[in-house]
Amino acid sequence: MNVIDLFYLKATLKAVVQNHLEHQRNSVLQFMTYFKTKLVVQLEFTRVTKAVVLLKAAWKASLWQVDEASKRAILLKKDFPRMPANTFDAPRRPPVCWACCRTASS
Repeated sequence: MNVIDLFYLKATLKAVVQNHLEHQRNSVLQFMTYFKTKLVVQLEFTRVTKAVVLLKAAWKASLWQVDEASKRAILLKKDFPRMPANTFDAPRRPPVCWACCRTASS
């Protein structure tokens, strides 16, 4: 091999390596762009999902509060027999036997 062949070989190898580096750089840039777009889409989806979940949670909480308020209102409207202030003052009732009640009604 003479000097011209070595110079040509060196130039060819340099061109091949440069070409591979450019392709590799382009593929890395393409991958980073792809990754960035996917990451941005994922973050937007997560942000929207969190907002929807918060809205759903607030909506369910308000429904629960309305439901509880309506239950309390119904309970307040009902007439319950007053309980004595002291349970010792409550009238004593004789114990009821299920078997005795059944034979008496038969």
